[in-house]
Amino acid sequence: MNELRGVFPIIAALAVVVPAASRDAWIAQWRAELWHYAQWLERERGRASVLNLLARASGAVPHAVTLRFLHWRPRMLAQDLKFAWRMLVRRPAFTLVAVL
Repeated sequence: MNELRGVFPIIAALAVVVPAASRDAWIAQWRAELWHYAQWLERERGRASVLNLLARASGAVPHAVTLRFLHWRPRMLAQDLKFAWRMLVRRPAFTLVAVL
């Protein structure tokens, strides 16, 4: 199971993309997925290779991005608009250049 030590940091790094409300469950899900896959590889093939585990862990990327897009809420748009208004009031020239 030493191979998992090389894969778990990837999951931890991708967790930043996942919304905070779902992050702990997402990490636990992917850790369990990879652990079970490593167990299966050892049982079926005699040993789990890091490349096989990395290939399986690559599925975490689209999963994390999908969760981020599905987590979008109208409240986030309102927060962005409030921030844009504050920037316009504080630095109108910068806002004008940024918009152009």
